[in-house]
Amino acid sequence: MDGSNKQMRRQNATKSGPRDYTADYWEKEEKESITERYEKLMDTIEDWETKKKNKANRKLERREAELDKKRAKAVESYHNEIATIEEIAEGAKAHALENRRNEEFKAKEKANMIRSTGELPATCVCL
Repeated sequence: MDGSNKQMRRQNATKSGPRDYTADYWEKEEKESITERYEKLMDTIEDWETKKKNKANRKLERREAELDKKRAKAVESYHNEIATIEEIAEGAKAHALENRRNEEFKAKEKANMIRSTGELPATCVCL
């Protein structure tokens, strides 16, 4: 009995009647409908993905622009600070050089005084 049941099923599967054509047509239409619906869904998902990526990209570009501005401002501030430091250092060097010249001039005057008098100047420790 089992062998004959299998054989009958094979015959029924190979037979095609009006119901089979209707079922095939329905199945084909349903698959096309499903395919179309999911293609639309995929398009919607891809559109969403593209919009989100573009928005994220614009946000990144804005942040980078802000960082570039901050960096440029920081560099400008650095250069201003360096210029101020150099100006102060230049003034201090000029002042130190002037003091050195004055001290050397005084030392020369004292040396000339010693030469002319032959005596060392007195260092007075007065209390």
